[in-house]
Amino acid sequence: MSSSLRMDRTVVYVSSDLTDASFVRALLESHDIPCSLVDDRSLIYPQLGEVKVLVDRDHVLRALYIVREQRNP
Repeated sequence: MSSSLRMDRTVVYVSSDLTDASFVRALLESHDIPCSLVDDRSLIYPQLGEVKVLVDRDHVLRALYIVREQRNP
């Protein structure tokens, strides 16, 4: 992912688990919020590092609200 694309996006969720982050991405996409995953985990030791869910800056507040409501009903 290019640095200019990352600058237009904001991290709204971080996890050490790819499945967990993928669930959040699917949740946000089901609410028509385009997002992407950035996997910064180690290739040798995948338990080290994190997976980030990023959204466009225009959707940050709504995305944070949806994630919080899903995680803490």
